[in-house]
Amino acid sequence: DGSSLSGLRSLQSFEMEENSIYSVRDGILYKDNGKTLLSFPGGRVGEYRIPEDVTSIAEKAFAYTSLTKVTIPGTVKKMGAYLFLCAEKITTLIFEKGIKEIPDGCCYRDSVLEKVVIPEGVEKFGHSAFRNCKIRSVVLPGSMDRIRAKAFYQCKNLKSVRIGDN
Repeated sequence: DGSSLSGLRSLQSFEMEENSIYSVRDGILYKDNGKTLLSFPGGRVGEYRIPEDVTSIAEKAFAYTSLTKVTIPGTVKKMGAYLFLCAEKITTLIFEKGIKEIPDGCCYRDSVLEKVVIPEGVEKFGHSAFRNCKIRSVVLPGSMDRIRAKAFYQCKNLKSVRIGDN
């Protein structure tokens, strides 16, 4: 997994010769012929949209990164735990239609995360998915059938939770 490369807050890009296991595209580390995003450089800032051809994101792939907004397309079918662990500059996270599950610890300790878009079709929230975030309100889709323990634990600014569009 890419977690051995997380926490490198100055890293701008990965470079390597292509091989049968790993590849680099736009300075981002992948495996499985570009289908699995393994690790994102921690020093990059701004917004990022995960490419549509990515179907899997490794555990802690965006941990300790400096991005402010990330969009995850519905083509992503598997996400590892603690995906955005301590990504302390992210304010907005958008999950697009097609996502079925928010992984354990997805945004654990993302201290400035305020906005999360969760589409209809998401069925499960992992343990501590948004623990210690600054989310003020959340709309959970009607498709939700399981929220694991501490999904919003210590979200001290959370004032409103709405389930479904109605």
